[in-house]
Amino acid sequence: MRQLRIAGVSIVALALLALVGAPPSEARLEGKVVKLGVNPRMVDEWEAELVGQIARGERSPMSPLQIRDEAVANARWEMREAFRGQVAGARHLDSPPRAAGDRVPYKRLHGGRTDGDPPFLIMDRLQTEPVTRPDGTTYREYPLSGKLDGDEQDAVLGVYQNLARQRLGWADGHLDNLYGIEAGGKKGAGILDTDRLGRIDGPELEPWKRQIAENPVANRVLSLEDPARATSAAERRAMIARNRARLDDPELFAAKMLEYKGYLAYDRASGRWVELKIDPARAARFLPLRAD
Repeated sequence: MRQLRIAGVSIVALALLALVGAPPSEARLEGKVVKLGVNPRMVDEWEAELVGQIARGERSPMSPLQIRDEAVANARWEMREAFRGQVAGARHLDSPPRAAGDRVPYKRLHGGRTDGDPPFLIMDRLQTEPVTRPDGTTYREYPLSGKLDGDEQDAVLGVYQNLARQRLGWADGHLDNLYGIEAGGKKGAGILDTDRLGRIDGPELEPWKRQIAENPVANRVLSLEDPARATSAAERRAMIARNRARLDDPELFAAKMLEYKGYLAYDRASGRWVELKIDPARAARFLPLRAD
């Protein structure tokens, strides 16, 4: 196996060392981060799922060791798929289907092994320490969390808006997958994890468009029609088709993702939008908020 090297150090060796000595799932190196699988939390989630399946009679009984082994295998498969998605999403940002809007900042990838055991990616780390740029202004990056101020809300909305202008969609744009930027006294935002990002009409987004169109309530997108309220199979098909038409539009898809990822909500009883992390009035300046 060909080993990637940075500054003369074997990344495969670093990955293995990181499994026992570094922070969970990451190892840092000269401005880069080695993102590793498997995440212990994912293993625990798969183990709980398997235990539940056995309890419900959906699976034959297994020993604790067998359950753990299968949970690890499933988690590694999930991480490999996520890493492959991250690589594909980064390519779309580098070569968007439409050259419109501003280029969306993201943490660039520098190699890895998505089919490795464990799989890993090498990517730029956050520039959390302020640096002085040639023009004398300072630049830093930071994790986004908690309550967003107005400028941070606009920055997140700008990411979604620019993706839509480039006919790209992102189905995994929760706050933990974004980072804040402070540059010359102004705020911006960038993408940490480019998984589930692709052309609005491409295969990467198809599973999420389908599941949201068919069951918007379970996916927290209450501004779409609810096919469960249909009184006939024909009416249900028509509702799903109208929902799909909304999600096939890049700007409407981006707006629905704000619901899906918990930035705002639509209260069908009152017919009003509700702030969760982003003020709906601000969101409406960037994307079309509409309810069916």
